[in-house]
Amino acid sequence: MRLIASAVKPDYAIEQPYLKVTASFISVAETTFQVQAITHNLGQAIAPKTVIEIKRIYPDQSSAVILRDSIDGIRFSDTVTYNIPIVAARDKGQNRIEICIDPANAIDEIFETNNCTGQDFVIYEDEARPVWPTNYSIVTSQNIRLTASTANPLASSRQYRMKLDTTALFNSPLKYTQSITSTGGLLEFMPGVTFQDSLVYYWRVAPVSTDGSMSWSTSSFVFIRNGPTGFQQSHFYQHTQSTPAKMKLDSAGRAFHFDRLPRLFFAQNGIYPYASSQGGYYYASIDNRIIGGAGCAYDEIIFNVVHPFTLKPWVNNGGAGGQYGSGGNCGAGFNRETNFRFPLGTALGRKAAMDFIDLIPVGYFVVARTNANGAVAGNTYASRWMADTTLYGPGNSLYHKLKNQGFAEVDSFNAPKAFNLFFSKDRQSVFPAAWGFSTSIYEGYYTTAVYATPDTAGTLSSPWFGPMRS
Repeated sequence: MRLIASAVKPDYAIEQPYLKVTASFISVAETTFQVQAITHNLGQAIAPKTVIEIKRIYPDQSSAVILRDSIDGIRFSDTVTYNIPIVAARDKGQNRIEICIDPANAIDEIFETNNCTGQDFVIYEDEARPVWPTNYSIVTSQNIRLTASTANPLASSRQYRMKLDTTALFNSPLKYTQSITSTGGLLEFMPGVTFQDSLVYYWRVAPVSTDGSMSWSTSSFVFIRNGPTGFQQSHFYQHTQSTPAKMKLDSAGRAFHFDRLPRLFFAQNGIYPYASSQGGYYYASIDNRIIGGAGCAYDEIIFNVVHPFTLKPWVNNGGAGGQYGSGGNCGAGFNRETNFRFPLGTALGRKAAMDFIDLIPVGYFVVARTNANGAVAGNTYASRWMADTTLYGPGNSLYHKLKNQGFAEVDSFNAPKAFNLFFSKDRQSVFPAAWGFSTSIYEGYYTTAVYATPDTAGTLSSPWFGPMRS
């Protein structure tokens, strides 16, 4: 046995990767910028409030504590976000933010040396920013002027550069570049490009610096001939500016995918009535939701099939006869309506089970369970299943069907015992099969497997659009 030692004191910590100045480009044209920090408590959770202090070092190397806040005692982790004001005449140039938890060491901690961190950043004066077309807007006419504005409207004359392309990487054969010389204020570019219908265009602008570095500001629009006015976010690189929750944007396939959640597959089985005389004992479930119930006859195999995304089980609507050559549900109760039962004692029954496995779509999850007899002679075992190859050809039997779905120990079904088997149809490389056997006719046992499946809900928050009339 291994004991886990509990901490006797809190240990507040903040590290540089968890401190972010959220805008990648800040200029004196802004009124504020945002600081976000993730704080941790690596020790004991305590109730008293904790002080957070933010100190700022300005470009002239003067410094000041600009904020002191009090938050509830950190249990494990907490995220704090603050808006910091910008003063144009003071803040242009190299800046630094430093943040401390419990700066006065008022709380007794395990370590006092991991409470502070900092980050350098630059506030620019020489910036040009796209103004029109506004970001994500719909443009409906050709020969438009691309308009930008400088951060300093009184800036002296200098060169500004604009690039236009159909990708945010600005590396396609359609890329267009134009440079102008202008004083501060409004900048106008006439690209002279014939826009293609329903195509998204990215454009960026920056002052040309003497050292060759460029501080670009980027915007995008879509051209729709004779289209509606308004805004549209439709291209891959436009969607990278959105904030997803419980979903993500796949850069390879350029598609959204829901996050994956771990799902607990569970099956409880045994030999009736020795393991249990209660029908409700014999069932299969996913995340504690029952998807299959008790069997009806000895020497049968029961399949429960569930959708790979919704995890809803198939329902056997065949009534007394059953669908797909399966047996009926032998009466209401014990969650039998989702069972597809096939007798193992005849070649015809085993062939129906084989055909049923074949018709299950790729990727669907399957729970297979035996309803075994307690008597040795009361069951048809795996070796007999395998012998059906004399009827259906080499490698073609129920034995081989299950082994091909990952049931590596199917040969172990050679005596009165029950088994559970989980598999995803033809997707063993992603979801390895799992199984379990009882060891005696009196043993009640269960089998579990955890498979990560896609969530069925998520949200996507777009960036700000506008201005707009309604």
